[in-house]
Amino acid sequence: MSIFAPLHLRTLRARATLLAAVALLSCSTFVASVALADALVNVQARSEAGAPVDGVVVLRSRANAETTYQCTTAQGDCHIDNVPGGQYTATFTPTGGPSQAPRTVMIPPAGIVSLLVAAR
Repeated sequence: MSIFAPLHLRTLRARATLLAAVALLSCSTFVASVALADALVNVQARSEAGAPVDGVVVLRSRANAETTYQCTTAQGDCHIDNVPGGQYTATFTPTGGPSQAPRTVMIPPAGIVSLLVAAR
């Protein structure tokens, strides 16, 4: 056995550790990029006259009715982070009032989306 054998084994272990670290970093970067690919939904709730209306906006996935996203407006505005792309049923319930008729909305798989809710 050569005197360089332990050095060679350490070099192999270091390379294997480095390779594992690069693989782990690649996987975590992929997961982070997938998570960041969802949409940001900016909601504006307005009366027919254009005045801000406060209440709760709920997006319910049409693919899976158990999946919902919601926000509560303040001065008529709110936002919902990380909404996956797809079709949703949007419902607005004004503070102290009945729910508005739901409507179908399409959220793209990424980007910033503006959703205008007309309150009656």
